[in-house]
Amino acid sequence: MRITTRLLILGFILSLPVCQLFADEPVTGDPPDSSRVVYTLDEVVVYGSDAYRVPVAVQNIPTVRIVRQNVNSLADIMKFDPGLTIASGRKNSSDMHIRGANSQSILMLVDGHPLNTGYRGEADLSMIPVSQIERIQIIKGPASVAYGANSLGGIVNIVTRGGAELPPSVSFQNLFGDLGHRELSGSAGGSIGAYSGWISVENLTWNGTPLSSDFNSEGLEDGGNRDNSDLERRSLNLKVARSFLKRGYLSLMLGFTQAEKGLPGSVYRPEYWRFTDYSRRGGNMSFLYNPGFNIRLKSSFFANSYDDELIRYKDESLSPDNIKFDSQLRSLTIGGSFEAEWDGLDNHLISSGVKISSDKTQRKTDKDEPWTESSNRTISLYMEDELFIYPDILLTAGVGSYHYFMKQTDRSISSLGYMAGISRRWFDDYTTRFSAARSIFFPTQHNLYSSNRGNPDLKPEQTLKYEMSLEGEKRLLGSSQASLGLTLFYQQTEDQIDLSPDQPFAEARFINIHHIDSWGLETTFNLQAGRNLEFECAASLIDWRTDSGTILDSPHLKLNGRMHIVTLFETEGNFEAVWFGEREAIDVNGDTIDMASYMVVNGNISRPLNRWVTLRLAVRNIFDADYEEIYGYPGQGRKILGGLRVMVQ
Repeated sequence: MRITTRLLILGFILSLPVCQLFADEPVTGDPPDSSRVVYTLDEVVVYGSDAYRVPVAVQNIPTVRIVRQNVNSLADIMKFDPGLTIASGRKNSSDMHIRGANSQSILMLVDGHPLNTGYRGEADLSMIPVSQIERIQIIKGPASVAYGANSLGGIVNIVTRGGAELPPSVSFQNLFGDLGHRELSGSAGGSIGAYSGWISVENLTWNGTPLSSDFNSEGLEDGGNRDNSDLERRSLNLKVARSFLKRGYLSLMLGFTQAEKGLPGSVYRPEYWRFTDYSRRGGNMSFLYNPGFNIRLKSSFFANSYDDELIRYKDESLSPDNIKFDSQLRSLTIGGSFEAEWDGLDNHLISSGVKISSDKTQRKTDKDEPWTESSNRTISLYMEDELFIYPDILLTAGVGSYHYFMKQTDRSISSLGYMAGISRRWFDDYTTRFSAARSIFFPTQHNLYSSNRGNPDLKPEQTLKYEMSLEGEKRLLGSSQASLGLTLFYQQTEDQIDLSPDQPFAEARFINIHHIDSWGLETTFNLQAGRNLEFECAASLIDWRTDSGTILDSPHLKLNGRMHIVTLFETEGNFEAVWFGEREAIDVNGDTIDMASYMVVNGNISRPLNRWVTLRLAVRNIFDADYEEIYGYPGQGRKILGGLRVMVQ
């Protein structure tokens, strides 16, 4: 901890001259575009404004699509993206799989800063509110070494709203439905001169969730409304920033989410759980500075805390007198970074930096048990070079050195990562990319120190990734245009961490077990006919070979469709559909089974009543499909919601 603290203090001290130079800089004119300034270094992979300069395929979900979807969590936004599998199971948390990789190996970022919890290494997507999200970037294949360790499964970067280059505005929106469903949110923000800011609040409540009318009563669930499925979630988020023309940028983001929710159990075995408290607090501060001499600097600091209280009851009464155990978890992650770019050589852009994060966890398995502590520290150093051979050909190569320190066992692990790629732009319409990378994932504290499953001798997982992609767009008649994306990938994973198959499930501990080869393709086609019609279809296909076991809960084939319509009367309709192919799962007897394919369709209609007020209607699971994302956990049936959006500028 002392080394970490000293390095963080050093990084902060290095940023102090930046603040002084900012104070002496006169402010005139409008602030720069946030997408070119705030997020250029926060996203790491995006340098400048030309998308073809990224040597890997990046999936972008923009603001307009998020608004059209009319949903209440990050999980709902990303369910309709090809190559991603979002599933809600035992703890009613929405976990994500990217190309078969599990959620703990996926690096979740907010404005480029880690969001994953220190103990399990995951982030519950259903607890991340929508109102503060500007856009989302998803990297599924090889990624820049600047992201550091623990990005083996992929990267999701949530770019928060900052209000830059927007006029001041205030908005409020609501949706209401049966079973006490209520979604309330409000936001305000914009920019004035060199200052910008955005604040948002949300409250999400329901007394339960419906099951499909086609659900066959079986086991412990009798249909109708899902037992123990209530939720109340509250959140507050704030982001403020000041730009200094071409000299730099200073931003601060703070967020808080608190929830209480029931955890619907499996229909095949008795499970009575509740999160009586679930809270997350976090924030980050970033300094970007251009001192001249073709140099750009960034210093940042972040902190995230996560607390929960999980109670398991003996029966469905959920009575305080029938508690089996009352477990508690407290997790704190702090870290920082110092990064630099230099383009003083002809046709080169050289970047380097150091990133440090420290995780500390306190937990107890029952209220009367003592607290146990675990902690670890991760340090990542990197250097990367972009070389323009010709104006339309870019070579990128980088190497990272990753170090993991485990305090409990006084043990450390070091490993190297690398990435190399080439991108080529053709005729200003098409871009081809090829990239390869070696990614590392260090075991989580849960993998290492869990009282009944931990293994302190685990090795890190490592994956070799290869990806080739083609992207193109073509302007058609008038303002119509079409775009096409095709990605081929191949991955080799060694030493994947999983429970030992040679022991009974209740006694199994984590070991390095799997060698996995996976390969597949993803394709997307988009057609936009002016402002009145947009249509998109996508498909992802993946297959794999393992030396033992299989990849669970991930379909070999997933199909997506999306259509947006604007009528002559300015009524807008947005419809999205997703079809999941068969997936493999483990049943109650421990046998591998094939889960049935299913399709879910969502629809939203909005109609402006005047320049300030818009009427909204949302139907989720329009055809009331009966399905399971995870074996034994049925999905939500049809839900109809209505409300208003009010916006004043």
